[in-house]
Amino acid sequence: MLPGRRLATVFVGVLILYFVLYSPSTRLRRTYTGSEFIPSVLEPQAGTSQNLSSSPSESPGNDPIHQPDYQSDQRSFRNRQDWYFDADPSKVFSPLGPKPENIILLTAGDGGGNNAEIPDLLESVSQNRQEYCDYQGYTCVFTNITKYDIEGYHAVWAKIPSIAQAFSEHPNAEWVWWLDLDAIIMSPTFDFRTQLLSHAAIAQNILNDTAVRLSDDATNRPHIKTHPSPRIPDIDVIIGQDQNGFNAGSFLLRRSFFTRFLLEIWVDPLFLTRDTPGREQDAILDLYLQHPIVREHTGLVEMHWFNAYSVGGPEMGWRDGTVAVHFAGCWVEHRCTDIFKEFWGKRVLVKDLPGGEEKLRKALERRGGRGPVYT
Repeated sequence: MLPGRRLATVFVGVLILYFVLYSPSTRLRRTYTGSEFIPSVLEPQAGTSQNLSSSPSESPGNDPIHQPDYQSDQRSFRNRQDWYFDADPSKVFSPLGPKPENIILLTAGDGGGNNAEIPDLLESVSQNRQEYCDYQGYTCVFTNITKYDIEGYHAVWAKIPSIAQAFSEHPNAEWVWWLDLDAIIMSPTFDFRTQLLSHAAIAQNILNDTAVRLSDDATNRPHIKTHPSPRIPDIDVIIGQDQNGFNAGSFLLRRSFFTRFLLEIWVDPLFLTRDTPGREQDAILDLYLQHPIVREHTGLVEMHWFNAYSVGGPEMGWRDGTVAVHFAGCWVEHRCTDIFKEFWGKRVLVKDLPGGEEKLRKALERRGGRGPVYT
């Protein structure tokens, strides 16, 4: 665990200095002071992923805040230019939510991991997600994490630079939905814009003034509640909590100045080098618990919305209409293959939906007949 004094000293100092000096938006200076409250689809560096715009974002070299060292190794996830994606704080997002083409579903992997025992996992979930994106009009991005030099740290940390790259390469993207490989899209009719990402939906579904769940052994973490009355336009992170805290197998990030900074501090050496079982999940949980400004920009929701477990109660378990089921922990008892087959057979097929086959056909034509490719 991070010592409370050291965490407070390092991150409070960094956050205050950063936002006082650089934030062009007074909104980011507001603080809440209440402390209690496939192989066949893996093609490393082969081409580019789909773009929401015909051109990439402006060169990070023009960024008045960051001046990256272009002489450094760009394979290192610390030195990639993607960290400096455009995040104009003056941009106003529609309260109705993002247009479909401005939502990215991001999948990343190297074909390995705890669930590599599931036959054809990469090919199956990639096609499953591409069909969902084709039906809803979202952009699917498939990233091969072997492109990142994560300096010997666990592969889960590669999700963070992959998110930054998605924002960088798709300058019109407003929201990125990260989804772990060990998950299936179950209900392709689920519309993120109206059901979760409009201001009205966010206000209705995030958990206000609710105790943050922590594992029984979390003796060094403060027990707090979520923000009692968050400002909805400031919500940049939407994530679910299970019995142990946050689960980062499925979460949403909005393009913003805060998100760019969050991604940077998420991979701080203090988090990368400490030995905790939750790794990146523990890191974002500790940032949330220790820093009011992170709580101001984060909305907690029940897991069943977009990160349901294959087993669990009404708050965490899969139910009809849940967009995705996540097989977190199935590898502990070596049940991943059986559970995957069970839910694979239960999923709703896009081709069986009204107009589904036509949408799939047109989308495939736009891609030139090309299926999912990890780049």
